Amino acid sequence: MPNTPNSTAVKILVVEDDFDIRDLLGQFLEVSGYEIEVAANGLEGLAALRAKGDEIGLVLLDRNMESMDGKDFLDALFADPALAARKVPVVMMSAAGQVDEPRAVAFLKKPFHFPELLAVVARFVPAAATASS
Repeated sequence: MPNTPNSTAVKILVVEDDFDIRDLLGQFLEVSGYEIEVAANGLEGLAALRAKGDEIGLVLLDRNMESMDGKDFLDALFADPALAARKVPVVMMSAAGQVDEPRAVAFLKKPFHFPELLAVVARFVPAAATASS
């Protein structure tokens, strides 16, 4: 049985336009003991941060998306004083190789190696990974 986060665990926001990748990431992270929110593009991701920003402890952000890509998401995030003040770490994801994005705290190359994904997530959301009930 997987670890289950306690009620104070922060959520991971997965911003990914590919349904299959978004669903796989969400399921894997939930089974690994994390609470998640999902968004299909940057616009939905910003809306989720505005609505549930205090609950979000990490953003996994796809670089290439329709309806607001990862760079535009970061531009909007840092241009909004209320969102920028929360200092939510953002991990950039891309199949295109390393992305030069200094505002991201880490980079994950697709396809994912799940141990690497968990190691990166645990650096920023350790409480959820170790929570048990």
